[in-house]
Amino acid sequence: MPDDSRDALTQQAWRGATGGVVLAAVAISALTGALFGSGLGTVPDALLGALAGGLCVLVFGAATLGVVAMANGLPRYFLAGLGGAIGTIVTAEFFDFGWPDALFYPGLFVFVWTQAMLGAALWVLARGGVHQAAARTKAVAAGLLVVALGINVAGIVWLADAGTAPEPVDTASAPPAVTPLERNPAAPGDYAVQTLFYGSGTDIQRPEYGPGVDLQTEPVDGSLILPEWNGFTADVREWYWGFGIDALPLNGRVWMPEGDGPFPLVLVVHGNHSMQDYSDPGYAYLGELLASRGFITVSVDENFINGSWSGDFRGNEIPARAWLLLMHLKQWRQWNQTAGNPFYQHVDMDRIALVGHSRGGEAAPLAARFNTLPAFPDDADLAFDFGFNIRSLVALAPTDYRYERRITLEDVNYLTLQGSYDSDERSFFGIRQLQRMTFSEGFDGFAAGLYIHRANHGQFNSGWGATDTGPPSSWLLNTEALIDGADQRRIAQIYISAFLEATLRGRDEYVPLFRNHQAADEWLPETVYVHRYKDAAFRPIATFEEDLDVTTATRPGSTVQTRLLSEWGEQDLPFRGARTQQTSGVLIGWEKAGGAADSTGGDPASAPDSMAQYTIGLPATDAVFQGEGEDAALVFSMARRAVDDDAPPDERFDVHVELEDADGTTVSRRLSRYAAIPPVLRTQFLKLGWLSRDWFGMPWEPVMQTYEVPLGDFVQQTPDFVLSDVRRMRFAFGRHAPGKIALDDIGVRVE
Repeated sequence: MPDDSRDALTQQAWRGATGGVVLAAVAISALTGALFGSGLGTVPDALLGALAGGLCVLVFGAATLGVVAMANGLPRYFLAGLGGAIGTIVTAEFFDFGWPDALFYPGLFVFVWTQAMLGAALWVLARGGVHQAAARTKAVAAGLLVVALGINVAGIVWLADAGTAPEPVDTASAPPAVTPLERNPAAPGDYAVQTLFYGSGTDIQRPEYGPGVDLQTEPVDGSLILPEWNGFTADVREWYWGFGIDALPLNGRVWMPEGDGPFPLVLVVHGNHSMQDYSDPGYAYLGELLASRGFITVSVDENFINGSWSGDFRGNEIPARAWLLLMHLKQWRQWNQTAGNPFYQHVDMDRIALVGHSRGGEAAPLAARFNTLPAFPDDADLAFDFGFNIRSLVALAPTDYRYERRITLEDVNYLTLQGSYDSDERSFFGIRQLQRMTFSEGFDGFAAGLYIHRANHGQFNSGWGATDTGPPSSWLLNTEALIDGADQRRIAQIYISAFLEATLRGRDEYVPLFRNHQAADEWLPETVYVHRYKDAAFRPIATFEEDLDVTTATRPGSTVQTRLLSEWGEQDLPFRGARTQQTSGVLIGWEKAGGAADSTGGDPASAPDSMAQYTIGLPATDAVFQGEGEDAALVFSMARRAVDDDAPPDERFDVHVELEDADGTTVSRRLSRYAAIPPVLRTQFLKLGWLSRDWFGMPWEPVMQTYEVPLGDFVQQTPDFVLSDVRRMRFAFGRHAPGKIALDDIGVRVE
């Protein structure tokens, strides 16, 4: 090939490569714009993003030319295009493209150079006939084209793939020690359901709260509760919604049982999501079910304080979320007392429940606390005059750290649900509020929690779906691991319905579900569940909160002894990330026995000496063990912990629970007879395992389950055993394999 022809062909290749990298940058900018969510629409956003990308290429290209003015060997236009493209794509990351740096920058390198290779190959092949390129040159260009297309297609396929299913976990239940529920709490009730909308009547975005509203409400002034509503984000919100902080609407969609009532009132509130992607319709599955069972259910609209492209209040709006719930209750109180509206004397204002999801799950307990206060604690110029009878709270995958003040509530029922694959709220934060609930003696209520393996954050809302973040971060999520969204919402229906029946209507037949999830095995979808439970009948033996002495327990005069443990210490129980469970527990570990593996297949009168042991001694004056009634039980919370990342699960794991009286008579029960003992539940949030750990922390965390062993079972085992004279209680563990656990809240339920 003549030299001048070869030189011309080379120039064409560099021009093609320049076009490739520039188009790559503009494409990323267009995608970023399309995902921006300005409210103008996807196509205008994408066009604006492409335009901004083109301008960025020019700016960064000019800057690059200045830096490499003395560079030799590469065409100046390629250097300008390359620098402009890289600068533009990095700018997209600055505007929260949503990928971790460990993936974004290597991906950027591969993406840009792949498009350079693609552009060069296409340009050579398109112009090769003019320059009479040699067959060998065309073959090289064709090869580069195939490689570049292959990398692009592989990248698209990988991003579109759902990921990998997790390792199977044995979900078989132990022989149930609990009587199954007779009725499915998620079965529709006997009431026909009417749907109504109330709101400002002037909403410019949604007809149901605008001209189509059934009942018009007066707006409320939130200036004191949310002073952060200001500046650019406030200007954009007011442009989009048509109102400001001084005129927040009270909007709600109502599912109303048809009948005379009065009916309990349930308010459901969403969490933070794009304010343009309205969240309140996503709880219709709860509204329709609960209304059919005789609960007036309202999905409250607070979309106007959610995040958007113009800014997020970063949790400072949690008090506003709570306050708005109480302002809705004031509206309902007025309607219930005013003739001429559909709700007149139909509402039982003595039986109220609040249900919150995500940030709404933090706002609901805060609303219950605000309900008892004379003024807003952050600004006393805002007086409170609520005083509602809020009996029950439900928190779905809640936050518990956005509002700096920790909320302690007394004599309020509480339920929290959490998924192990929640990539938004990665830990069971609702358990912290559960632990802060206090009950006066004789309070007829409880607090409960349920951890659902392979459930996520978004599927509790039918509109949020399987991805807990928006694209492009959602393209990295391992959604193949999730249970079906309908199944996740079915779990929520079962638990929330049963909880409201038990706590608002006194239907005690539903309480066993919260003490052991196996009570609903017939209806719960197949996965692993971990349950928590506490009530006023609990009498503590060891809560690990009293001091720093590991050789004593909570009961005065108690002592702690151990045997054959390789690990023993008390600490604040960790979550997988930087935050903790805000409760102390004891961490215990043991090594595999050096000799023959012990066999404890029976139910021995006492644990063999070869077993690892953790023993609490009680003084002679302590009579905490008493009562042989149906509900009297030894109660404690326990979680298995991973020995190491590569160790196989110990499928033979069990615990012997032992009591010894003053005469040395010892009785022992095997824990697996009373509840399934869940394994360590591992998660891989992202399709890349190493990246998942880097972004989310440990692939597991200690999730405590509450266990109950009836005291009557100990008494029946040995007639000589004296329950009221117990001097030692012991946890014993077989050493056929190494093991680690966490223990907390050891005590007795008395009648």
